[in-house]
Amino acid sequence: MLIFVSLIQNLEALMMVFSYIRKTIHFLARSNSKVLAHFIAAGNHQGALDYFGFEGSYDPDISTPSCVPGGKSYYGVTDALTGEISYGDLAFSSYDNLLGTYYKEIYSSMRVKSGIGIERSEFPINGTTVLPEEAKGFRYAYYHNGLFSKSTVDFLNLANQYWLQVGGEQLIQNKWWNFIYRLPRRY
Repeated sequence: MLIFVSLIQNLEALMMVFSYIRKTIHFLARSNSKVLAHFIAAGNHQGALDYFGFEGSYDPDISTPSCVPGGKSYYGVTDALTGEISYGDLAFSSYDNLLGTYYKEIYSSMRVKSGIGIERSEFPINGTTVLPEEAKGFRYAYYHNGLFSKSTVDFLNLANQYWLQVGGEQLIQNKWWNFIYRLPRRY
């Protein structure tokens, strides 16, 4: 009888362990993309930024610089005076695009907040002087692209497009080993 009671207790403990493992697997299976989709469906874009720990705020109606393609729709913009990041609707198209936007904009934000400021060209080009800063922000995001390898933003080409308008040569040379920047990684 004592053996039977001990066996039942062991089975109950084993069932609790299996239940915990099952719940943990279900919890981990909720990907960041699915979590972001729930926030977007609820119309809580700012909640998504807070949940993922991204600096900045959601502002779909900000006026973007003339060099930003897409008109009113945009990914992200950093305020040149305060370093505050604003995210537009395009950034929320996927988690990888949101994370890529964060990395691109955090480059400029860190420069402003540290007192370095936004790098500008000597003369306005296409109505703006921030092309060097944009190019270097895209380069920074490109070097971290493995964290958001499913992003639809082509950071390499954008960095070079902005830089070509300023310096006349490519900012990032596309070497055979550059694939390493796009390898999926966690950190």
